[in-house]
Amino acid sequence: QLDLPMDCIWMENGEISLETAKKQVRGVLEVCPDAAIFFRLHVNAPKWWIKKHPEENVKYDKFEAKPDPAMADRQYIYHDAGLAERFSLASKKWRDESSEKVKEFCEKFSKTEEGNHLAGIQVACGIYGEWHYWGLLYWEADLSEPMRIHFSEWLRKKYRNSESLQKAWNDNSIDFEKVSVPTTDERENTSAGIFRDPKFDQKVIDYYTCQH
Repeated sequence: QLDLPMDCIWMENGEISLETAKKQVRGVLEVCPDAAIFFRLHVNAPKWWIKKHPEENVKYDKFEAKPDPAMADRQYIYHDAGLAERFSLASKKWRDESSEKVKEFCEKFSKTEEGNHLAGIQVACGIYGEWHYWGLLYWEADLSEPMRIHFSEWLRKKYRNSESLQKAWNDNSIDFEKVSVPTTDERENTSAGIFRDPKFDQKVIDYYTCQH
């Protein structure tokens, strides 16, 4: 199993590079010529993409994201659990563009000699490549506009009309355009001890269901 970040594949000029992937496979084959190899493909947006599209980045409640330490240039999943400057997992732009680049990589790599030894790909993302959302341990995310839009669209599919949403949330003033991502205070406030009562807490219940 070989970890492979999109930073080494998806170049800023839009081109796909196969060199790191091929080099990794050749390294395994030198010591085990008949190896069956799996890529753990980290589909996180490359760091240049994050800098280029700040409007697509995760937003933490009450805290500002911090640039990666210098050593993160060589360790691609380093600092993920901190106040990481990362793309929002709800970003449609990232999902669409990254999906196309993964497809392009797979098509090109399949035509190489090294590609003959690839047995499969595990799609990794988020903290440590385990699909945890950024800031998970100490900071609440994601209050970005991409997440707000995603949450609103998710609610439209669930409730279909504003009346149903208002009834579920016990709020006659809410509609899909006014929906916001729950703040830390809203998430920490439960109306039934350690439990959430849907009569009062459906907004937070819906958000966590959407996020998961």
